[in-house]
Amino acid sequence: MKKILSAIITIGLLASCASMNLPEQLDSFVDKAEINSEKQDDYNWEQSIEDFQALVDAYNTSDKKYTEEEKQIAARAIGRYHALLIKEGIGKSTDLIKNIGKIIPEYIDGLATELGKGAESIKQTFESMIDTSAIESSIEKLGSALESIFGPLED
Repeated sequence: MKKILSAIITIGLLASCASMNLPEQLDSFVDKAEINSEKQDDYNWEQSIEDFQALVDAYNTSDKKYTEEEKQIAARAIGRYHALLIKEGIGKSTDLIKNIGKIIPEYIDGLATELGKGAESIKQTFESMIDTSAIESSIEKLGSALESIFGPLED
């Protein structure tokens, strides 16, 4: 019965989005997921993840050439959905998060130490592949979001 319901939901989703291109469908899907996120049960989250992944797969395998604006719409939608999943995971994993919170400083120290050993080669690799200024801006935004959750980092 769940598989039939899942298929009906997926078909309905695809039919309602037929007039939109895939980046717009992703954006619309995430808008709806944000609205419904607090009232979803585990089954609905599983279905949502499957439907989202189907849209992402369709976008990634599409032969259509998207404009930069369309690519940005898709990337933002994917990021927004992943943020919803993170929030959902945090909400359901409070005890786990408390335990992880006890080891975060050591984890970050270990991560920083190891990454620091190859920092120059990592930096050169990234600079040759991608727009590092856009990534720095995005990391600053992520840092601000994390500070709003955890407060400012202390030295």
